Amino acid sequence: MAEIGKGGRRNRRGNLVTENFKRPDHNDFRDHSELKKIKFTGVRHNSVTKEWEIWIDGEIKALGPVADVDAMAAAYEEVFALEHVEIVSFEANNPKKGN
Repeated sequence: MAEIGKGGRRNRRGNLVTENFKRPDHNDFRDHSELKKIKFTGVRHNSVTKEWEIWIDGEIKALGPVADVDAMAAAYEEVFALEHVEIVSFEANNPKKGN
């Protein structure tokens, strides 16, 4: 087992106990009920479900798989009454370097 330093300890399952950990106060770290309570408006990537979510006033108006940028573009068009939305993925702008 690795040395964990002064004052550190592990629980029965061997996981490091983080008594002083404070969850960041950011929407990416809030759960559904917290976002609903604060009437969150915005777009977020839910890393647990691997979906994008469009929120307005604490309600999810659209969601879909992160990999489906066409569905996200269609959702933007529908939710925000826009025409011809194009989403360029990070990968399209940053191709992997050669072998």
